[in-house]
Amino acid sequence: MKSAHGHTQSPRKRCLQAIRFLLTALLSLAAIHAHAAETWIELEPGLHMASFPVSITDISGDSFTQEDGLTILRIQPAHYEFVLLTSSEKGIQLTPAQWAEQNNLIAVINASMYLPDNRKSTGYLRNGDHINNDYINKRFGSFFVASPIPSPAASYNGTTASAAKLPPATILDKQADDWESMIPQYRIVVQNFRMINASRVPLWPEAGDEFSVAAIAMDNTQAILFIHCRPAVTVRDLTELLLELPLGLQRAMYVEGGPQASLHIRTDKIRNTWSGRHAGDFWSGTRTEWPLPNVLGIRKR
Repeated sequence: MKSAHGHTQSPRKRCLQAIRFLLTALLSLAAIHAHAAETWIELEPGLHMASFPVSITDISGDSFTQEDGLTILRIQPAHYEFVLLTSSEKGIQLTPAQWAEQNNLIAVINASMYLPDNRKSTGYLRNGDHINNDYINKRFGSFFVASPIPSPAASYNGTTASAAKLPPATILDKQADDWESMIPQYRIVVQNFRMINASRVPLWPEAGDEFSVAAIAMDNTQAILFIHCRPAVTVRDLTELLLELPLGLQRAMYVEGGPQASLHIRTDKIRNTWSGRHAGDFWSGTRTEWPLPNVLGIRKR
């Protein structure tokens, strides 16, 4: 190894550099864990929220950190039921705050991307007997499922169990799970792009457009995460950040990008909507709330 000036470094110097590099990495990791421990706030039993800084690059190429750029809501399904609302079933489009207010929901996030008709999801989407889109999209590798349908027996991860023992909500990996037998056993089924595979490997390409992102994930305790990143980032960069944070991330699926990416929380402790960035927001200083055709929400059991 040669230094920047072309001189050969001694083994002792190389060793010291390696130690400094390792210490820096460990301190950075410790800072992330400390920040995470301090940031989670309990909004209600079984419901916690955290905000994390996001490093982004501006048009000049300079990098800077935007505090509270990433917002995560951690939901324990034992405490909350999931609700899927679609314009095809309800006949209306509402902002996230309006969906929450009119349906007594504690939180709302995009259910999925949608087609130009502003109604139909880009992948399979079903709420009980109502089918918004019956097409299984071959490109989409994730299914969010919730509300098991009572039945004499059900199969989960290769074993037979009573329907009552099925997870109240989970994310299925199309490549790793028996999704064809699983999705008929749930009232709510939402299909979207995978962000990681079952081995926690990022799937999106490193290069790509930068925009705000809404996502739904599951951690190693089976808690469901509603995720919103307002700063414009690539999906790959966001995925790697989520894997670096001490979230215990096991599954993650992309649900929307751009100005329509939204998260709304409505509790006694906080009531706010996080919207994706829009070009006009920079000049006006406002945050536009977009009407959404399909949303996933939660309410107390």
